[in-house]
Amino acid sequence: MNRKGKRREDVISVEVFYPHKLLKNGVELFDLPGTNDREEQDTLVRDKLLQVDLVIQILNARQPFTQGEKETLHNWLFNRGIKTIIFVLNRMNELESKDDKNEVYNDVYSTTKTFESDLPPGFKKLYRVDALPAIKAQQERNIWKIITSGIITFESTLFTIISVQKEKTNQTRLLRVTAIASQVKSVLQKKANNLTKEIKDAEYIRNAVIEKGKQREEYLRKEFKRRVKTYRNWLSLDTLVASYQTNAAQALETGSFNNWQNSKFQSTIVNYIQSIENWVNQSCDEFQKSRPNRIKISFPSCPHVSLPKRQERDFGQWFGDIFNGGANRRKLDKEYERKKWQAYKTAAYNYLSKFRTDTLASLNKYEKTVESLIVFTIPPESSTVIQKRYYLNDLNSSLNVIQDIESLKIETNIYRLNWLKRFKFFLLFCKNCLFLLLQ
Repeated sequence: MNRKGKRREDVISVEVFYPHKLLKNGVELFDLPGTNDREEQDTLVRDKLLQVDLVIQILNARQPFTQGEKETLHNWLFNRGIKTIIFVLNRMNELESKDDKNEVYNDVYSTTKTFESDLPPGFKKLYRVDALPAIKAQQERNIWKIITSGIITFESTLFTIISVQKEKTNQTRLLRVTAIASQVKSVLQKKANNLTKEIKDAEYIRNAVIEKGKQREEYLRKEFKRRVKTYRNWLSLDTLVASYQTNAAQALETGSFNNWQNSKFQSTIVNYIQSIENWVNQSCDEFQKSRPNRIKISFPSCPHVSLPKRQERDFGQWFGDIFNGGANRRKLDKEYERKKWQAYKTAAYNYLSKFRTDTLASLNKYEKTVESLIVFTIPPESSTVIQKRYYLNDLNSSLNVIQDIESLKIETNIYRLNWLKRFKFFLLFCKNCLFLLLQ
């Protein structure tokens, strides 16, 4: 306390040494502060209670059990496996009538009776001790008052319990460990279940995105192949010859081949290419991929036409034309025109064949490039989900450790004493009483 009688903020605990038989052989007595005062005090009490082997709950006869104290007993003691507890009812001497004393004692007794305890058989859980009269009786060496104050019975009980408790310390503390482990397990299991659900929900959403992306990839690829196939079918030599050989030959014959190539022929090619490229660009944008280079259009140079030589009439043909009206001349001219037309068609055919070969090579190269682009990239797991997985692994590891703790075999009643030991403890109790009276 400070000079004003208030608790000092810089003092957590005070250690006092006192020559008392109860404190020999490594026994320590903790006088814990009251509860429901400050959070720091409550934390201190909760921590210390887990470290002690016997709890002595002091009750005031004028107000033995408040609702808050009952809740504290359950939450801080019994729910944490701390069952080695005895109750001391103090200040009964301050009650006026005998009826009041009996009523208070019976009420406290009925309350303490509901609490499960791990005390040795034959020992009570509730003791009446009038502290101030006991001190005065000890100072006056009044043996009768010392006995009636209840201090001798209580101290003898403590000595006897300590003798028994030393042999059972590990079991007593293990009970607390398992009790707390079960509570921790419940909390951790709930967190693990919530994390598992959150991870599964995230996986479901991610898998749905992946499935949708795969389906979209399949559709885009299929449509790309369809358009390429349409273009490739148009590029078949039979189709090109049937559609363009005559027009190309006519353009060669009239000297307008470049005009035909750049207008009529090229416009059809551009339509096919644009159909493919637009689809590919759209697919790349959707999958966030770089667009490929455009399909290369390569036209062969203007074909060279090897025209046939005109066949001249021999003397007989020339002389015959005098009498047949020039039939031989017309026949030779017609044969010449046929051969000349065939030369234009052959040149056009060679041109179309060369164009097809070059264009298919370019198309195949473009197709291979696009095959690696129209690919749905599976999105990685988010960092949040990854962190949750690590956290869940840690929780499961902790749960396994707790499971190992719970699997330890603990006797539900650690004080299974035969009649000989019971008699031994009775003699020890009597010895302690006699020793205390003679002190």
